Amino acid sequence: MGKESQNFTEKELEIVYFFIKRRKLLKKIFIGLLILLNLVIYSFSTYHFIQYLKQSKEYEKMIEEIAYPFTHYPLIRESNSPFFPQILLVKAIPVEPLKYNLICLVKNENRSWFASSFNYHFNFSNFKTQTFKSFLLPDEEKVLVIFNEKINQFPGDLSCQIENISWKRIKPNNYQLLDIPKNFLIQEIKHNPATKENERDITTFKITNATVYNFWEVNLLIAAYLKDEIIGVERFPIEKFMSNETREIKIIWSNRVPFFSEIKVYPELNVFDESIFLPYKIKPKE
Repeated sequence: MGKESQNFTEKELEIVYFFIKRRKLLKKIFIGLLILLNLVIYSFSTYHFIQYLKQSKEYEKMIEEIAYPFTHYPLIRESNSPFFPQILLVKAIPVEPLKYNLICLVKNENRSWFASSFNYHFNFSNFKTQTFKSFLLPDEEKVLVIFNEKINQFPGDLSCQIENISWKRIKPNNYQLLDIPKNFLIQEIKHNPATKENERDITTFKITNATVYNFWEVNLLIAAYLKDEIIGVERFPIEKFMSNETREIKIIWSNRVPFFSEIKVYPELNVFDESIFLPYKIKPKE
């Protein structure tokens, strides 16, 4: 069977003829619309890009304004600098007529800074003592002392001056050295107060070097406390103090110390100075 012929109306033929006759014009119009659409899209994108740039600058400015109070660069620099040692106590302890032990209890509150060297002296009235040198480990509390200072009158206005501090930052691999002074164990503290006027108060105790190190010399600063007050100080050197060795120490107080509430022993060891360590091959004399 043959295909059925399609019958078009006259109107439909006119429409088809219209589009065929003007297809080039319609093509141009279509292309023109596409170009116009692209221009609209491009203009829209350009507008929003410009707005983005403007808003980005405003956003960055806002962030800077918000962050400014928390980014105080002088404060940051200060926090990365060591704090000056804190003086906790200054006192003159009479030991003989016109002679005093001058003490200054000081603490280095910096955990990462070592005061490798500093000068100190005492002032009172119009007099200045001789200048001495010392050091402070990080987070260390120490008693600075001048023994048997001759003074014609009681130094009631006594002060301690610390100056010329040389600071060194502690390297992370050296922090374990700071545990050395904490590993001198004090045991069996006994006190024998004087019973006669011409006798001296005596305190004995045992100290053990519980570190793995041997030392050429360990200077001990012994302080007797009555509550928060230091009432007596003495220095005692231990030569060739070997690892795990125990020594018995006898302190004869230069001033009257009839009783106390606590004895503190401060080992004066610059653990960052390699010369203080005794080689293991050297043994103490029998």
